[in-house]
Amino acid sequence: MPKNGLTLIELMAALAVSGLLVTAALTAATTMGRVDAAERGRLADDPPSSLRDVLATDVGHAREYRVADTGFSIRTWATLNDETMELQHRPTTVTYYIVELAGRRWLLRRQQADDHVDPRVDLAAPDVVSIHLSVEDEATANVDSPWRPMQTVATVTVTFGADRPEAVYVIRNR
Repeated sequence: MPKNGLTLIELMAALAVSGLLVTAALTAATTMGRVDAAERGRLADDPPSSLRDVLATDVGHAREYRVADTGFSIRTWATLNDETMELQHRPTTVTYYIVELAGRRWLLRRQQADDHVDPRVDLAAPDVVSIHLSVEDEATANVDSPWRPMQTVATVTVTFGADRPEAVYVIRNR
């Protein structure tokens, strides 16, 4: 006599196998999430190396800059892709500034690509007291514009809280 369906044992076996596959997938996703969160925590607690890399990319590709009381802005040809975090060649304005969040002073990095409506804002480093950008020759400033042309060498000085040393990054413009 031909079978037109599944037996109860076959259905239970298929359900058990499906449960094992879902459990394995959830375990893998949870582990990857923990690794990603741990990496983000490491970068936030130890910003000098990651901050140096991001500043070197931003300032190294800058064509103009302007300084403000709590930070600085640069116009650059390099932007970080929102999804892949890979460098892309697009005109972008990047601003570094300090804000207080939950009782801590944070250095924020705001990226606004010229062809995007929404900016991207990232926490760059915790416990930052000040950030300052200086260039080799500031005498080339145009008095009619707040933007100044970026020179060959720029220095970014980041002052952290009392228990951490000041960081000075000397960056060559490309």
